[in-house]
Amino acid sequence: MRLEAGYQPSRQSSGPSGGWAEGHEILTARQVRPTVGHSSSWPASVETGRTLLRILIGILLTVSACKPDDQLAWVRKADPARMVADDMRAGRVQFLQVCGSTCSTPGLGALTYAHCYRSTASTRVIDSTGSGIAPDAHADLKAQVARFAETYNRTLGTALDKSGKRTCGSKERWDDLWTAMNALARQVPQHPNATLIIAARDPGGSDDDFHLHVPDFVDLTRPLRERLCALVPQFGISGAVRFKVTSGDIKRQPVLWPYFRCLAGRVAA
Repeated sequence: MRLEAGYQPSRQSSGPSGGWAEGHEILTARQVRPTVGHSSSWPASVETGRTLLRILIGILLTVSACKPDDQLAWVRKADPARMVADDMRAGRVQFLQVCGSTCSTPGLGALTYAHCYRSTASTRVIDSTGSGIAPDAHADLKAQVARFAETYNRTLGTALDKSGKRTCGSKERWDDLWTAMNALARQVPQHPNATLIIAARDPGGSDDDFHLHVPDFVDLTRPLRERLCALVPQFGISGAVRFKVTSGDIKRQPVLWPYFRCLAGRVAA
């Protein structure tokens, strides 16, 4: 799985799906209105009306049983530091995610998690209520849950660092490196498509850390590689950073070019 700039992979269900309507007939006023002068249609219309009433009752019961506020009320009394300690004693080493239109891990960048914590901690969604139109009280609770998750995640990250469970250098800033590389990619001429830097979601299970895609191969130059590599040590990364390289139409059989690595700020084979 890949993460493109501005894209936050790993998305999960963001709340009730509204699936109550699936498999039910959509009924109109015309279908439930008795037909004047045709008494034979009246019993069928009555039965249709009863069916509609049962559906409406089911909707009301479902909505009343799944109030988003009820799902988030726990945060009012929660203590993130105490929760981290309790979870670690119980062997639950999980960073917390919240979901709106997408899911995120407040206080922890996607690449920092991938490179530094993925092998020692999993993730857990604590807010799946989505980001649709909601009362102010619900919006306030969502914001409070996000702040709680940020504090929890930073506390957990510090605890893992102190216990030697961080799997990358303490000064490595992978998400900041990705941001800087994308800023450089935007300087490459567009014909009309833009150059992309795509990050590996699971670098440990991949042959590359980033995927450099340049639509027009004439822009795939040595100076571009050198400028990318020069960024790496600026973000505390001393090890090799691996790049897959393609050109052409990324959606239709892009041309694969030789991989390269950045090591000590220089291009390596």
